[in-house]
Amino acid sequence: MKQYFLLLCMICCLFVISCADESAKTGASYEAEVSDNTFCFPSSRICETEEAYYGVGSGEIQYIQFMDKKSRVNGVLCGKSECEHNDAECNAFAGIDARGFCVYNERIYWVGDQPTDNGLDSAIWSIDLDGNNRRRIKTVDVALQNETSGNSIVHVYQNMLFMAGTSGDISEGEPKQKAVIQATRLDSSEEWLEILEVETSGGINLDVKTAHNALYIMVCLFEEDGIRLDIYRWSIEENELTLLFTEDNLSTGFKNIWVTDRIYLSSISVSDQENNRKIGLYQYSLETSTLEPCFELEDLNYQWVQVADQVFLTAAWDEEMHMTLYAKDFSGNEICQKAFDVAGIEDAESYARLFLGGNREHIFYTLYNKPLQYTIEMPLDDTTLGSILWESNVMQQANS
Repeated sequence: MKQYFLLLCMICCLFVISCADESAKTGASYEAEVSDNTFCFPSSRICETEEAYYGVGSGEIQYIQFMDKKSRVNGVLCGKSECEHNDAECNAFAGIDARGFCVYNERIYWVGDQPTDNGLDSAIWSIDLDGNNRRRIKTVDVALQNETSGNSIVHVYQNMLFMAGTSGDISEGEPKQKAVIQATRLDSSEEWLEILEVETSGGINLDVKTAHNALYIMVCLFEEDGIRLDIYRWSIEENELTLLFTEDNLSTGFKNIWVTDRIYLSSISVSDQENNRKIGLYQYSLETSTLEPCFELEDLNYQWVQVADQVFLTAAWDEEMHMTLYAKDFSGNEICQKAFDVAGIEDAESYARLFLGGNREHIFYTLYNKPLQYTIEMPLDDTTLGSILWESNVMQQANS
């Protein structure tokens, strides 16, 4: 009996150790997933490594700039000596409407149009982190550029580059909106994979997020009979699209997506009879296939909502027309509430802003004060002022 009891204990111990090992592997895998591409950048004009930020402003003609995180030294990302950084021969020349800045295998990738003797060359480009070895990777079809020009999203993940976006057209006298997503491998031929194409007579909110060797897609359609939400998963290995969730006749619109062990969606409701709205955060469980709210907030004249890495972000005007940033965790607890004040820029909160994205520590946005524009890093605490990563002269860019 004692021998049987000891044998049973040994089997149980081995089972616990095995489960612990498997849990550790799963935990390590999950940490690797969530630490990769932790930013959400719908406009895709900024990226980072552990050492530096890289990106461009939003002028027509753009040059890649950088900011070293430790020294706070910034500049143009060009390894050429004696380069004046003012023409297409500069290594940092990113082209026209450059976007999709992502870091993969110690190189920066982006999509942009660069001038040639025959016109504009629309392509994927890359450059080393030290500003050398700029390369043209492959062509981007002009039709795909046009179809993804609205809410343009370009993203690199595991040697795959995704292009997603929306476009408008007139079909048989009726306005149409279309959402398109395609993908291509960075180390293969010119082949592009068609992932999704959706068309509607109403508006479309589209967002994507890569995780767990897949692309997760949020499509929110604003149709005559109500709002419809579709959530898809496209498997990178199997090249297979699966509809995870669909529901129509909704009163809440969804803006963007974030993926961990669950799918998180930021939301903003349709105005009621008193012209009030609600914003909030929803979660979709991959295990139970259910969508439910994490929390909702009453309307405070919110300007935008965004879900990022472990943080829900929004901004609102107060009665004196001052804009306040609100950041909450996924349980609805407040992380910070602050004005858009920037060190070295007087009355920065009154300038026009374009939100770039954020993570659990900072948000990033472009601040406009013609002819200058600034790329701003704003810490998510209650006291620290925002700081300038780099600035651009829009007039100089337009005349380059």
